[in-house]
Amino acid sequence: MKDRITQLMADKLTDEQYRHWLGIARFFHALEYARLVNVFGDVPYYNHEIHRDELNEIYKDRTPRNEVMDSVFSDFKYAMQNVRLNDGAQNVNRYVVAAFVSRWALFEGSWQKYNHQDNERAKACFKLATEAAQMIIDSGKYGIATDFRSLFGSTNLSDSKDCILYRKYDAEQGVTHCVASYCLPSNPTDLGPNLDLIKAFICNDGKDWNSTTMAAAKDFTLDSLIKTRDPRFGSHLLLQANGECQKLRTICYEVHSTFGLVLPQHRRRYACTRIPGRQERYGLSRYALRRSAA
Repeated sequence: MKDRITQLMADKLTDEQYRHWLGIARFFHALEYARLVNVFGDVPYYNHEIHRDELNEIYKDRTPRNEVMDSVFSDFKYAMQNVRLNDGAQNVNRYVVAAFVSRWALFEGSWQKYNHQDNERAKACFKLATEAAQMIIDSGKYGIATDFRSLFGSTNLSDSKDCILYRKYDAEQGVTHCVASYCLPSNPTDLGPNLDLIKAFICNDGKDWNSTTMAAAKDFTLDSLIKTRDPRFGSHLLLQANGECQKLRTICYEVHSTFGLVLPQHRRRYACTRIPGRQERYGLSRYALRRSAA
């Protein structure tokens, strides 16, 4: 896309159009390389289209991580300066770019600080992450305004200040999703919440369960978890009814902290299914909730 814009469109677009679409191209180019570096570290870097007969280019050695990320951040900065502030609903604009820049710069800065121990590069990344996030904050267009349950249970996010980029589903236009297929009662599944998921929720003081000073944080009964964990825990696992929180039967469970098992409260409705050979995937327990007939 970058090559086509620079080689074929320079005399066909206005200056604003050219800078915008080149910014879009460089943004997606940087986004993909940020992902590749996240997965592989050093990767072969290309800033132009590669043809199949260029074997030396195709089989060249990996480019050092820092060199790749320097190019990534160069592309990101160009996009932050030139992509349109508003290009219509559900399209990439400057604030969408800034959101991704902040995320990837924060990740890279953390990697440089704690893994590579390069504090100078880490500071530069954190500075970029801060600047990108501040651009979004200063716009006044976005904010944390909706409670977690309402936000993720909404059928229309077009008016939500919490969302920088969203997708609007419309069955009449064929824009749908497959979320419902993940929980069909007629199809048993070996996927379910386990102890690793429970431990991933931070406590109300912002710390993880192992470093918090909250008295009941290591009590893994459901009632204790509701009181000590981030409100998003309850939003996932509770149903609000008649002004009181009711436990969802479909995901109601107690955690046996000694053996690291997920034990269902409703034994007739659920069974713990052992999944041999999947310890790495499912964490400590290798047990998942399976729905069965009542």
